[in-house]
Amino acid sequence: MHIKNKVKFLIMSGLCVSMLYTTAFAADNMSSSEIKAELNSIQQQMQECKNFMNNAHSHAELIRNNGGEEDHYVIQSAKVLYTNANDTYKNLSNQFVELTQVYNQQVKVEAARYNSSNNKRYLGRFRISYYCPCKKCCGNTKGITASGRKLTPYTSVAVDSRVIPLGSTISINGKQYRCDDKGGAIKGNRIDVCVSSHSEALRLGVRYADVYIIK
Repeated sequence: MHIKNKVKFLIMSGLCVSMLYTTAFAADNMSSSEIKAELNSIQQQMQECKNFMNNAHSHAELIRNNGGEEDHYVIQSAKVLYTNANDTYKNLSNQFVELTQVYNQQVKVEAARYNSSNNKRYLGRFRISYYCPCKKCCGNTKGITASGRKLTPYTSVAVDSRVIPLGSTISINGKQYRCDDKGGAIKGNRIDVCVSSHSEALRLGVRYADVYIIK
């Protein structure tokens, strides 16, 4: 590339850097999707800054490799562009970190609002296992749960009553269950779901899922 064209390129690149978004903005009234779009935009601009820095460096190196001194106007222009692009990148990076925190908080707010409007409250991530009314799973209870109800496959679940009160209705993967039972091994964030047979309980094994309590 001709030296004059290099200078023109560096000048235009400098103008582009100066046009990049580096000012703070209010995210208070923005939805999580709007904030996410802004984060994507900032990431794109950060990549543009990297491109400008790489181009400035390559132009300066080309002049140096051809015997140019550090006071050569192309090298000087490249240094100015690199510095400006680097400063802009740092500003954008700080904004990205701050806005990511705002985004994460907004996601929680919107999730709480959604759960509230749908009469649900998020309890957390639980370990889900399976059992059945057989003696191997329940002993000699004759299918009567800790709450006094009859154990009902695909409806009854065993919970730690210190975490989820007996009698509560919970939602797992969109399906509702009734907290009828307790179990010696069911402590903390663990739930045992009743199914119809021992073979099915073994086949289903152990899974993890988000659990909601129905208010």
